Amino acid sequence: MSKIHIRKGDTVYVLAGESRGKTGRVLKVDASKQRAIVEGVNIVTKACKPSAKHPQGGFVKMEAPVHISNLSLIDPKSGKPTRIYCRKNEEGKKIRYAKKSLRQPSASSPTSPVRKQLPHFPKRTSRTSSSVKKCPWVSW
Repeated sequence: MSKIHIRKGDTVYVLAGESRGKTGRVLKVDASKQRAIVEGVNIVTKACKPSAKHPQGGFVKMEAPVHISNLSLIDPKSGKPTRIYCRKNEEGKKIRYAKKSLRQPSASSPTSPVRKQLPHFPKRTSRTSSSVKKCPWVSW
């Protein structure tokens, strides 16, 4: 079973299916089935008997679950679909960041960029013949 990258309240973009291209807010996540219910996406019509909630009965339109592999988080800066990665902060709490803008995807969290916290990796330079070590027992 893969990790679930979608949480309740996230704004997501539908990648595949009949509702492809739509965006919506996640209402519920079912981790055991790896499915999420998204507001306004994958609308189905269900027949229901008359009850206290629906005294008339008839047909009711409702959202059906979508597999999480068909969903992608929306980047808070550009508004386009993005992947996410997790990183621990100073207190050891896991925080999600969007790969495109390096901002936190959830609306409740601050949207400050984290470029300053990322480690600096030196650029790769092209290898020259002088930097390559030659093997003494092989003649080139």
